[in-house]
Parts: sequence; C-alpha cells; structure tokens
Amino acid sequence: EKGMGTAIDALKQSILFKSSSDTDLDAISRMAVSKDIEEGETLAVSGERATSFYLVVSGMFLLEMHDGKSMILDQTGAFAGLDILSRKGIYCATLTALTAGNVLEIKRNDFLDFIRKDTDLAEKMMHTWNQHLSESISFFEPPEEEALEGLDYQY
Repeated sequence: EKGMGTAIDALKQSILFKSSSDTDLDAISRMAVSKDIEEGETLAVSGERATSFYLVVSGMFLLEMHDGKSMILDQTGAFAGLDILSRKGIYCATLTALTAGNVLEIKRNDFLDFIRKDTDLAEKMMHTWNQHLSESISFFEPPEEEALEGLDYQY
C-alpha cells in the first residue's frame, strides 16, 4: 500500500529526519499528504507565503532561487519549502515539477505545532538545515530583508 510506508521511507532518506526517532517519523508521516504532481506544476512561488514544505518521493523538480540560481531536486527525501520555519514564513525559492512525480506535503501549521512540542527535534532539524544550506548550496542565503520590504504579505 502506497502511503504510510512510503512516507516513512521518504522521511528516513531525508537528511532532515535521518536522526529522528521512529516515534517522530511516525508522527510526521501522519501529517504528510502524498500528492501526485504533474509535469509543469508549481508547488511553491518565491515571495509568497510559505504554507507547506515538500519532500520529494519521486520525479524531478526545479528549485529556482530569487537571485536566479537554481538546482534540481531528484533524490527521494530532497526537500523544499522549509521557509515555513523562518520567522517571516515566505518562500525564498520557486519549486516546479520538471517531470510527473510524487511529493509529501506537510502543512506549516501542523509541523510548527509538532516541533513546538518537540524542541529537541526542532533544534536537530534547524541544525541539519543550516548545515545543509551552508555545505551543499552555499548560494542559498535567504533574501535580503530589504528585498522583501516592498512586498505586502497577507496573513
């Protein structure tokens, strides 16, 4: 059955969750919604309010930064949209499907509620995320605050 098993496998393959306990993985997989994505579909738009983050299960996705740099996400467990954890909660990149595929979508509010209860996991994730950003995508600085000031956000 495609569902829980797949979700947990994808989570386990993600550097974000590789040190998470089975209990955490189980809880996270329950809030994850499996979505089949069509080629050309846009999941996140730079500058818009971050409502979900995504883990790649299958397919190939293009992550385009606000500054024109981009990267391909095609590994199970690759993630995008963790901007949900930033204070502003604004996507700093646009995520588009280059091929049909499948992602796990985790809603910002569910996830924030969950990590608020589990500060240990939250710290581990932020640490992993920051490490990931500095190592593999050194160009992944969040947009300058000034660059965003002209945009009006509706909450």
